[in-house]
Amino acid sequence: MLKTIHIQAQSGVASYYVNSEHITHFYGEAESGKSYLVIYFVGGAYLRLSGYGDSASLSAFEDFIKDDKTQEIELGL
Repeated sequence: MLKTIHIQAQSGVASYYVNSEHITHFYGEAESGKSYLVIYFVGGAYLRLSGYGDSASLSAFEDFIKDDKTQEIELGL
C-alpha cells in the first residue's frame, strides 16, 4: 500500500512516498546525541530520518505501517 510520510525539514515540510509492502524492517538508533528512524526496503535501500528514533515516534510509525486504513503520517509537525 502506498503511504506518505510527512516530516519537518529545514526548508519546510518534506514528504516521502513509500510502499509499505516493500519495507523489510525499521528501528530507532542514536548517534552523537541524535535519534534516527531507519527504514529498510527490499533491495537494501534505506531512509534515515533524523530526530525520529524516540520511542513515541517508533510506536506511531509501527501503528502507521500496520494500519491499512491510514495512508499518511506526520512526524514532528
